[in-house]
Amino acid sequence: MPTVYHSTITDHTNLLFTPASSPFLPIRPSRSSAHSPYQLTPLLAADLPHLVATLNDASVWPNFVGSPYPYQDSDARKWLALKEKETREIMAKFQKGEWDVEGCPVATIRETATGAWAGAIGVDRWGYPNLEGEERRAAKAANDARALGDPDLVWTVGYYLSPNSSSKGLMTSTLRTLIVDYLIPVLHIRNLRSSALTHNPASRRVQEKCGFREIGKFNRVMDQGRGGGVVEEWLMEWKAEWME
Repeated sequence: MPTVYHSTITDHTNLLFTPASSPFLPIRPSRSSAHSPYQLTPLLAADLPHLVATLNDASVWPNFVGSPYPYQDSDARKWLALKEKETREIMAKFQKGEWDVEGCPVATIRETATGAWAGAIGVDRWGYPNLEGEERRAAKAANDARALGDPDLVWTVGYYLSPNSSSKGLMTSTLRTLIVDYLIPVLHIRNLRSSALTHNPASRRVQEKCGFREIGKFNRVMDQGRGGGVVEEWLMEWKAEWME
């Protein structure tokens, strides 16, 4: 990316750039630390073996419902292609001074000093998994039809960490950074909904530390590849007005 665009993009998005013009967003330090050794960056091909290993790890996959299981190399390659396309399209719009975008160009959690992959976080439109049948289809269609910047548009976040990076407060710092430094100033998000499996209270605590509140519970039917059956989830909500 030509460096002539860097200052304009940085002024509007909080994104910074490496000497090679790759965008990144420094992750805010935890409240018990003076600095954070992590940042958000684009996904790289070199990250894929770590991504595959993490999403097949017994401490991760039972708590994460957003990906196939077992997670194959081919799944990772498809995901890389999707994320590369998303990053290109968002950065191209930013270069043209267009700030209404969908998604985030920096969704990989990475150690700043070593460049090691540590996890991922993402944002998408809420798909209403707490509803069923026609009610769900209608709610999702209405939300998908809302224009970017619409204060009634409901978004969601998803995240996971490598087993080596868990239990360090990193996910709380990452989610807080995404909300404060990107979702609010760039996407102008007013409403977030998410969920957490009731057998994974750590995920709920991450969200609560970032201002989410429980508004109910719902059941989700799991794919057979994930053991089938029904799991219970907390329904969580965040509103920008709660921070104002």
